[in-house]
Amino acid sequence: MGTEIEQIVREFVGAAYGERMDVDAMMALVADDFVYQLNVPRSTVIRGREAARAEFERHAAMSTGMVGDSEIRTIVSDAGTVVMERYDVNDVGGGTRLTFHVASFFDVRDGLITAWREYWDTGDVAMQMGLDVPQILPPPA
Repeated sequence: MGTEIEQIVREFVGAAYGERMDVDAMMALVADDFVYQLNVPRSTVIRGREAARAEFERHAAMSTGMVGDSEIRTIVSDAGTVVMERYDVNDVGGGTRLTFHVASFFDVRDGLITAWREYWDTGDVAMQMGLDVPQILPPPA
């Protein structure tokens, strides 16, 4: 089972690589009750497939997908959960390239991703952008 659910997650993350995220390919791999949190605990939890699609399209409009030296460094799974460590590189316009380390947790049920939670250092990303942490990701309401 581990290899099967890891492959689903690899395909999902693979659709986020490149100059433009393939939102349709990502959405084909998520359940209707999909839950997404861009940054635990700072960001709002997005609930539902269509709300997630809107959020992914918003992200795709603001930056590239993962480019350059982006890579999956580690992937492990057990009992329906996949843990992935990545090094992400994104171009956000104006010549700004962001690099950050990410730990992601995915829940997979019946061949579809039901949850995606990401953990990364907002302070590091804010410094790269010349901003304060609350400016890049205000705390959830």
